[in-house]
Amino acid sequence: MIAESIARVADLAGQAATLQANQDQLSRRIEETQRDIKSTRESVATAEQEAARAIAGATGEDESHAATQQMEKTVQLALAKEAGNQIKQRAIDAMVDQASNLTRSIDEIQNQIDEEERIAAEAALLLLGERWNHRVAELVELGALIAGVDSLLGGRLHALDSLKIPLLGSKTRHCVDRYVLLETADSSPLLLADLSSL
Repeated sequence: MIAESIARVADLAGQAATLQANQDQLSRRIEETQRDIKSTRESVATAEQEAARAIAGATGEDESHAATQQMEKTVQLALAKEAGNQIKQRAIDAMVDQASNLTRSIDEIQNQIDEEERIAAEAALLLLGERWNHRVAELVELGALIAGVDSLLGGRLHALDSLKIPLLGSKTRHCVDRYVLLETADSSPLLLADLSSL
């Protein structure tokens, strides 16, 4: 289960990276189109100012006629450029919608990644808990032997008064303490002859 979740996380991360790359490309295209619109409007504004200056500065009929022609060309240019800008703005709006959709998809994938990571971590915790409890069981066996030997000397394992080892995953939150070792030792009392097998 852990390996499958990790593999799914890797696959989902690849999908998210692809979507993110697409979103980054869209962002660059949006910025480029916005700069293009701004540049176009600035150039139209410059042409309008020049036409206005030409009209204002015309002193003769020829200059006035030339200024009028310049103004008409500037108006046509402005109308054409603004029509192009409107199309570009619609393209920007469409790209923004696409970027929003990509953001939602990336968020959904990230949620799936988080879920798979949670599944993997929980499975790992369960596995490690089982290993821990197995080691604790081995320690209980050793502790019971120590308690048995100590009882041969008339002791009650007071050296381990502060012992408290939790068992992981136990609903009762059971802990191994000195009394568990004593009970285990008392259930199978150690004889002096048993010491030769240690």
